[in-house]
Amino acid sequence: MVLTPYQRRAHGAEPNGEVSIEDFDIGIIETLGAVDPARFPLVIFKGLYQWKIPNVAPPPGQEGIIVVHGNPEDVFVKYRVPTIAVTRDDFDVEFSRYHPGTIEYRAPARGTQEVTVEGAKGYRRYEEKQAAVPHVITYSFTAMARHQSEASSMIMAMKRIYQPNTAVRVKDSVGDYRWYTAETGGAGNLSELLDVASRSGGHSLSVTVHGELDLFEPTKHTAVTQRPVVTLTEIE
Repeated sequence: MVLTPYQRRAHGAEPNGEVSIEDFDIGIIETLGAVDPARFPLVIFKGLYQWKIPNVAPPPGQEGIIVVHGNPEDVFVKYRVPTIAVTRDDFDVEFSRYHPGTIEYRAPARGTQEVTVEGAKGYRRYEEKQAAVPHVITYSFTAMARHQSEASSMIMAMKRIYQPNTAVRVKDSVGDYRWYTAETGGAGNLSELLDVASRSGGHSLSVTVHGELDLFEPTKHTAVTQRPVVTLTEIE
């Protein structure tokens, strides 16, 4: 059976992609539109992620609810509400899953030659890389709306995507998608009563991702292509 390039990467027979913390920052947002794209589509409009949620009207001139990463101070101004801000709170090594020295792949180096030694096929040079280091990454979603009913619809949409035991889809450096397990924490109420006639609605949601980060560079090694020859000489 001939394996596809993706299958070869999955089996460690070909160099695979890498993931960085920025890939998780993107993945935590793009997963919003990857789980149920028919009901909750995520689009890029005017250079911004915009998420379409039933019963929640987008800001004027926008296709959906703007989803931004980080914590810009001007996110919640009137013309951009409703909006969702995603903040990376922390990331650290998850030692319970860390096994130093594990090899992620050992594959023929690019441009190497195939050789046959005593009937066995191989290559002159190989490339190998240590496995990515497991990390636990915590994110916070902050949803703000003009009305409490909109904020409630937004938090319910987020909880439909990020259920108690959930997963985050991340694209690596070669374009392969990976799914990482995650857990969702409790939702907090951020509603504010500005005055007797004005009230803003808001909720927060935390998501903990069990991911990994590539911290090691690949190394290349020359393979043995013939039996070593030992010459014995007499020492006088």
